[in-house]
Amino acid sequence: MGIDTMTADDVAQDVMLKLWTMKEELSRYRSLQAVVCTMAKHIVIDGKRQKTTDQLTDDMLVMSQLPSPHERLEVLEDDQWLRKRLDALPSKQHAVLRLRQVEHKSYEEIAKLAGIEVTSARTLVARARKALLEEFKQKTNNEQRTTTY
Repeated sequence: MGIDTMTADDVAQDVMLKLWTMKEELSRYRSLQAVVCTMAKHIVIDGKRQKTTDQLTDDMLVMSQLPSPHERLEVLEDDQWLRKRLDALPSKQHAVLRLRQVEHKSYEEIAKLAGIEVTSARTLVARARKALLEEFKQKTNNEQRTTTY
């Protein structure tokens, strides 16, 4: 039942504290050494049990936060759907939308990189977003129609 030095120090302190609280009763025991060893053993066992319980609780918490296979499939399908729609955008719109949304570039930076005016960069991003929003609305409406209860 190996324990590290710090845990051993904690166990020793706990044993000393328990001995102090029961100092009036210690004379009734034949072997004080046996009492100390038994206390230390029980403290270590309780600590290991608590650690195992804490680990199980932590594991259960992590598992409860993992998405279900159904949720993972939905995310995968949504990701594939979005990639298709992005690929279907005109290349200039796709490029400026990526610069804005993924790379977090300012409209001024986008205009400079694309060799266009700032207003054109804003317009292209807005058109790309609008096209994706319309596709998303259509997808959502289709899903609502096909869902049966």
